[in-house]
Amino acid sequence: MKKVFRQYAFQLIILFLVFFVGINYAQAATKPLCKSGYIKVNLKGGKYLCKKVTPIVKDKKLSNAEIIKKVKPAVVYIETADGSGSGMIIEEGGFVLTNAHVVHGTSVATITISDGRSFEGLVVGRDEYADVALLKMAGKFHFVDLSDSDKVQAGDEVFTLGFPFGIKGDVSFKNGTISRRLTNGSNKYFETSAEIHPGNSGGPLVDRYGKVIGINTAIFGTNVQGVQVGETIKLAIPMNIAKGFIPDLKRGRNVLLAVADDNSKSAQLAQEQLVIAEKNKAAYLDTYNKVVEEMTSLNLMYDNEIARITRVTNSVVGRAGNLNIWIAGVAVNYKSTLITKQTRADDAKKQASKYAQTTKDENVMDFINADLSAIEKYYTSIEAYTAQFKTDKNNFDSSYTSYCAGMARYNSQCDVIY
Repeated sequence: MKKVFRQYAFQLIILFLVFFVGINYAQAATKPLCKSGYIKVNLKGGKYLCKKVTPIVKDKKLSNAEIIKKVKPAVVYIETADGSGSGMIIEEGGFVLTNAHVVHGTSVATITISDGRSFEGLVVGRDEYADVALLKMAGKFHFVDLSDSDKVQAGDEVFTLGFPFGIKGDVSFKNGTISRRLTNGSNKYFETSAEIHPGNSGGPLVDRYGKVIGINTAIFGTNVQGVQVGETIKLAIPMNIAKGFIPDLKRGRNVLLAVADDNSKSAQLAQEQLVIAEKNKAAYLDTYNKVVEEMTSLNLMYDNEIARITRVTNSVVGRAGNLNIWIAGVAVNYKSTLITKQTRADDAKKQASKYAQTTKDENVMDFINADLSAIEKYYTSIEAYTAQFKTDKNNFDSSYTSYCAGMARYNSQCDVIY
């Protein structure tokens, strides 16, 4: 009897163990490889990494009240000895963007912000052909968000903010739509159905997300004693065009409309324009030289890093062990990324060189209204590649540090790769 009991007891124990192991195996098989918010990245040798996913945050459409609350603190009233207009604070440090005609003939203006405080604003740059100007106040301020105006389409809902007819007080808010895009000579505009009156000039044209897509600029129609009556066409400068001038305006760009009242005035103007043209050409060449210098430095960093990661790969590939397989996979992927980004950065430099070849030998006066945004774009892109390179390098070094720590736990030493 005891023998039979022992046999049954033994069989029950075996069944329990099989059941227990099976349950744990099933749980392990159904358990996600990576926790929520991470995705699996396969490496060589059947290994993988869990990479964090950055969620894409879409802009939220705002109500009219929310748009006013967001934008109003950055809309300003600009007053000079000859009149008034509107403007917008575009940086915390007090840079104010407006139309050049709002501050025509003056180098200083009184700027009143939405809470009633007034500040002295110095005109640091202007381009009367493009009708944009930049002023500077001392202090820290609320500022607007600038949008990508290239994405704006006819029919999009828009809103104007400013101080029509020069009346101080609360900021005016009008709604409408984008009617079309217009070109007048070298200048481009949005036509909008949103109301723009004298005094609105220089104020923001914003989208449903509360971001600035343009600068309220001009109206055309029948004028009766200084007031537009009947049907009018309202125009705004697209923000991407204005953004292209901002770096030069900060550096003191000063392009004035030609006014030929007499021979002496014309000669003086011609001389002033020559000085501006020479300054613009010098600024262009200086930026291009920076592109070449930055790219040379970036290429050297890429070459050294690719050589370093090649040494890592050669020293680890073929070795047994999970850690070696893991760091080899990381190094191979990193090297591939480096080569790709170096090629793209070099393409940007080639484009800058091509642009330079067609413009740097032009007559000085061809630079009187020079738009330096094109060459600035290449310099900015090279700077971005340099910053991204440093980030990628730090990320890999962090992985390699983890690898070395893991090797140390197994009483092994990782190779020195510097």
